[in-house]
Amino acid sequence: MTATTPARGDATSRRVLLVVGWAVAFSPVLADLVRHWAAEPWARYSLVFVPLLVWGLARSPAAARATADGWIWLGLAIALEILALAGDAVRTARPALALGAIGLARATGLAATRPLVLLLWVTPLPRVLAGIASPDLERFWVQAVLPLAHAFGATLALEGSSVLAPTATLELRFVDGGLLLAALLSGLGWHSAMLAGARLPSAIARAIGWAALALPLQLIIVALALGLLAGGSPGAARAVLEDTLWVVAAAGILVVSARASRVAAS
Repeated sequence: MTATTPARGDATSRRVLLVVGWAVAFSPVLADLVRHWAAEPWARYSLVFVPLLVWGLARSPAAARATADGWIWLGLAIALEILALAGDAVRTARPALALGAIGLARATGLAATRPLVLLLWVTPLPRVLAGIASPDLERFWVQAVLPLAHAFGATLALEGSSVLAPTATLELRFVDGGLLLAALLSGLGWHSAMLAGARLPSAIARAIGWAALALPLQLIIVALALGLLAGGSPGAARAVLEDTLWVVAAAGILVVSARASRVAAS
């Protein structure tokens, strides 16, 4: 017992030093990410994946076999960060967080690599991607729901990026397109697959399948928002469009937790 305790202590110290070294190496990207969360409320959905990342790592093997290719991935991640900093475009280096962590884990045997892929979801969907189909995507959802709203007697009209009701107006935003919801769900799907021990092809398929759930969910969310708008509550309609993301996140985590418990019990 006494002979193994120092070895365990040395292993723990080594892991701590490696994690601290990773954090220092990528501190410019981490600092920019924190500033982004503080400045852009829509980006904070990705905070959900921070505790999920810790959870996934805690359930994964404590160490993996070290492989030399990890140093290549780590070097590529650092090169990406340097190029981004040199070009004053630090946000483009966010994927380097995951790439660097995976490289470090593979090079040193620090941890299993697949849970670390969740770092890609810790970084929020870039603004250019989140709004790539705006305003057409938001308008599409509204146009899909309007016939149903009219059938229930609601007096609503879509003009440009505004939904008009007799006593209120709802301005559509890029966050209403559903792409953030798809990003959230795909990350939850990946996490679920990792907890279940799924192989890589199955994990990718599950992430895509969960992302596809954003289609019916976004339709329901927009329908609820338009119903509130028709009732003269534009503030509540806006809250539904933006805050339902957190409700979906909570529900998804509960589903993932239940599945993980069943797997552990079987």
